[in-house]
Amino acid sequence: MAVKNKTRKHLDWAKVLTSESRLSDTVLVDTIAAKYELPIPSVSKALSRLADRGLLSRVAEGIYLNKLVRDSAPEDFIKLLRPNSYVSFRAEPLGVEYPESSRAHVRHYG
Repeated sequence: MAVKNKTRKHLDWAKVLTSESRLSDTVLVDTIAAKYELPIPSVSKALSRLADRGLLSRVAEGIYLNKLVRDSAPEDFIKLLRPNSYVSFRAEPLGVEYPESSRAHVRHYG
């Protein structure tokens, strides 16, 4: 019985995150799996380990924030999680106090 010589793909995940950070602040398990021709469970496990090491933050199942990107925006994640939603973000000026009832920073419509 012949044993097939399986070649495993070893990725430098730091390089993967660096190259992905040039494109987007989000890292999607299925996108990385398709791009590098890897099984989704393997990519999911690898990204989970990177999150444990502090290089990523898990936003939702299969969606991570790449911490190598400096200017990530919450709007990017809302579009991924609820693509047909309209979300309005309002920033309060520093040092200005508003009553608790008016502190609805994020409103979800839809």
